[in-house]
Amino acid sequence: GIFDDFDVGVTIRFMEGSHDHISAGFELRFDGDKGDYVFRISAQGTFQVGWHKAKEWGDTLVGWTTHPSLRTEMGAANRLRVVLQGNKIRVYLNGVLATSLRDERYSSGLVRVVVSPYSKKPNTVVAFSDLQLREVDR
Repeated sequence: GIFDDFDVGVTIRFMEGSHDHISAGFELRFDGDKGDYVFRISAQGTFQVGWHKAKEWGDTLVGWTTHPSLRTEMGAANRLRVVLQGNKIRVYLNGVLATSLRDERYSSGLVRVVVSPYSKKPNTVVAFSDLQLREVDR
């Protein structure tokens, strides 16, 4: 369904793939032709926040940034949580607030779990667990 204000979290484990290139996370407030916000963590212990304009990359709100709470071993569990409330965006990594910002671009849409790069060679395997989605009041 379509969501506007919500709190979403998922545990991510990078199982197989190129340690230097693999990332996973969310596309939030996705509205196909309009675009969405993108929240990703990598196996290297970094995170990024950006947005799509329709199906193309729009721009970066927070560039790839190292965060000490992220575990970098293949198979290690990392929790990504994003709270969207109006134009306020908060990103938590393993329970630690990593960034807080404001952006007016997207107000509602779908929640999508994503992996990058999508490739069959070499195999990219990411395990997602404990997906939680909660409504947030304005």
